[in-house]
Amino acid sequence: MNNKQIYLFNQYNRLSYTHLYLLGIEKDGFINAVPLDTNNNQLKALFYACTRLSEPSDINSKQGTQLRFTPCKDLKGLLASLNNCFPVCTVEHFNRLRQLENIKNRGDAFELAICEYYNISWKGRTKESFDMAPDLYINGKPYQLKYYDAQITTELTIKNAIARAL
Repeated sequence: MNNKQIYLFNQYNRLSYTHLYLLGIEKDGFINAVPLDTNNNQLKALFYACTRLSEPSDINSKQGTQLRFTPCKDLKGLLASLNNCFPVCTVEHFNRLRQLENIKNRGDAFELAICEYYNISWKGRTKESFDMAPDLYINGKPYQLKYYDAQITTELTIKNAIARAL
């Protein structure tokens, strides 16, 4: 286990506005959402197992190391097998949404697809930090959304969230 990965994950979990997640994965021609509540230690461990560290590009070097949501094939299969996993839309529809809305970021497209699924108005990308607000409220509950290969957090984001918490 990598100490930096453990630190970033634990700080992210500790400081998060919500512990409710919708994780997005592609499987069998569908974009699926996997609800996870990281107040459950087993589900928190599963979410951690789906993370990896990524060194920043030159453009993002000030952000420091990134923690990303990147489940391997076996973990994707495990996530998809959970009872509460549900199909949001087809991959074809997902790609069409990206084209129609000119969305380059797959996480933004996943958020739009979730909004369509729940009939929620999509407001686009917000600038609010993970410790200040959720990505979406669904049926009155706050959720963070993470699509495959999403950046969960960075060293700088954690540093800033810790400073706000003081």
